[in-house]
Amino acid sequence: GNQTGASFSANAADAVMRLNYSAHLYWLEPLLKRMAAQGSGTIAVTGSMAADGNLPNSGPYTASKIALRALVEALRFEAEPLGIKLCLIEPGFVSTEMTASTRYRMPFLRGAEEAAAAFMRAVETGKPSIRYPWPMAFINRLSAILPCPARRLGWRLLRAGMS
Repeated sequence: GNQTGASFSANAADAVMRLNYSAHLYWLEPLLKRMAAQGSGTIAVTGSMAADGNLPNSGPYTASKIALRALVEALRFEAEPLGIKLCLIEPGFVSTEMTASTRYRMPFLRGAEEAAAAFMRAVETGKPSIRYPWPMAFINRLSAILPCPARRLGWRLLRAGMS
């Protein structure tokens, strides 16, 4: 996932894409066919706020999440006439065993149970997507529309605060 320009590896990037994007294709296909046959269903797909495309040193990870978001958004319109709903879950930082060993600062970190409850509410109420927690979603979207020099300055300031 985390690669800088000097450490970029096509093989590693491909592995990230296969894990975070292509793997979804193999479970979505049979699930969509089954739900189409029964005329209804709801599919929740976990993406990431990284799909906003503004994470430094995470090009392959970000690309995989952008591809997944685009797929889910397209499938949502294609599946709707078949009675199938898709909900894209795009979490920020959630406290898990995996994040426990993370060495960098995780703004707006939320507990797993709190996040899971928010995600379940979104799925149960038929929302097409959820970006949680909302402060991180807001900042991420704002950052995504800023000019590149402003984003770069923001990341430098954030890194300086992490030292």
